[in-house]
Amino acid sequence: MNEVSTQAIKELILKLPKDAQEAIDVVNWVSISETIGKKYLSNNEEINILQVITGLVLAGMINPDLYAKSIEEEIGTSKKEAGEITSEMLKKVFEPMAEKRMGLVKENMAGKEPDWRQNVDFVVSGGDYSTF
Repeated sequence: MNEVSTQAIKELILKLPKDAQEAIDVVNWVSISETIGKKYLSNNEEINILQVITGLVLAGMINPDLYAKSIEEEIGTSKKEAGEITSEMLKKVFEPMAEKRMGLVKENMAGKEPDWRQNVDFVVSGGDYSTF
C-alpha cells in the first residue's frame, strides 16, 4: 500500500473507539491482504486497491456488506473471484478482529449488570456508545 493511503487509513482508524483500534491491531491486515491479493490478483496496483478497500472497511468508511461488490467494481474482478477474496479475508482478517472486539466488550461488561436506564439512554443517544 502506498504511503499516502497508509497514512490516511491510519488517521481514520485513530478516530475509532479504543476497543475497535485494539481489535484492528490483532492481525496484520496489510500483510494478509497483500498475501491474499498476490494469490488472486495480477499486479501491485490491484493489490493496493484491495488494501485500501480493506482499510476503508476497517475504518468504517465502506459498509462491510459492500466489501465484495467494492472489490468487484474497483479492481474489476469477476463476482466469483471477489467472493473468494472476501471469504478468505473474512477468515483471516475480519473474524479474528470481531472475536477480539467481542472479548473486549465482554471484559468491559464483566461484573456489570445493565440497568433499564442504560437502554433508554442508549436509544435517546441514537445508538452512540461514546456518550457514555
